[in-house]
Amino acid sequence: MRQDIPFRDRKVPVTKKLAEEILSLPITPWERNLQEDNVNKLVHELKLGRFRWECVTLVVMICGGKRFRGNGQHVCWMILEKLSPKDYEGQFVTLRTYEVDDDEEMRALYSTFDVHYVRSVGQQAVALMLGTPQMSGIGGSNLKLLVSGYRQAVWPDSKEAKKHTVSEVADKLLYHEAGICKLMLETIGTRGRERKHVYRGPVIAAMFLTFRRAQEDSQRFWRAVADGVGLESSDPRLKLRNYLVLHSVSVGAGSKANTAPVSPEIMLRHCLIAWRAFREGRKIQNIHVEGGKKRPAVA
Repeated sequence: MRQDIPFRDRKVPVTKKLAEEILSLPITPWERNLQEDNVNKLVHELKLGRFRWECVTLVVMICGGKRFRGNGQHVCWMILEKLSPKDYEGQFVTLRTYEVDDDEEMRALYSTFDVHYVRSVGQQAVALMLGTPQMSGIGGSNLKLLVSGYRQAVWPDSKEAKKHTVSEVADKLLYHEAGICKLMLETIGTRGRERKHVYRGPVIAAMFLTFRRAQEDSQRFWRAVADGVGLESSDPRLKLRNYLVLHSVSVGAGSKANTAPVSPEIMLRHCLIAWRAFREGRKIQNIHVEGGKKRPAVA
């Protein structure tokens, strides 16, 4: 993305007409959903006297002669639905208009808005990758999961993972891992109730590691873990499937309230131990995971 994207600022009065104009603009395909809680938080801050209108910048992006909304939906909904004119009488905000060259630049620009407050890691990932040729056919929920899994696979240390931006991870997935991403998702099948146990961040992390090692074996392994069809009781794939059905990750992508929580790293290690047994042709009675800092090697 260019660092010198042309833009112009102007101060505009806060009115319901302004809010309606901003909300009527076309949105990008990766626009996040309106969050009522965010609107209510803004109202709460305003009532406490901590909301600063002069700090608000509403963004419009012009691409190919067409205007798109860049941000501001929560502020605008607050103005329309929660406030009376006396709440913002005499107040001004900044209206910033960018002129971008193409869809890719608009996507990159959008992902930077409010990055320190509203947009989560997952929302940034969707903004950067949804609808790209490399990720065609992959929905927003799965894109978030791919980012979560990739970060855990590549950087076992969570502190190290946080040093790498979402933009960096998205570039890796788009330009180096897109083929594997699609193959992984095709292998485990359509996301649904029967396969929700494999749609977890640590499971996707394990898949990244095994698919890099042996793609054909990975397809055989993970397809069976996903559907559980025709497996003997001592098959490591069935053991892993049963474990995943009964457990969830304590935090992050795939956490659930109605299953026994484990850390993302422990779940990943279960996957790798079952994978090793499968690769070695061994039958197992249970999956034993040892503690410690060192992650099991990928067989």
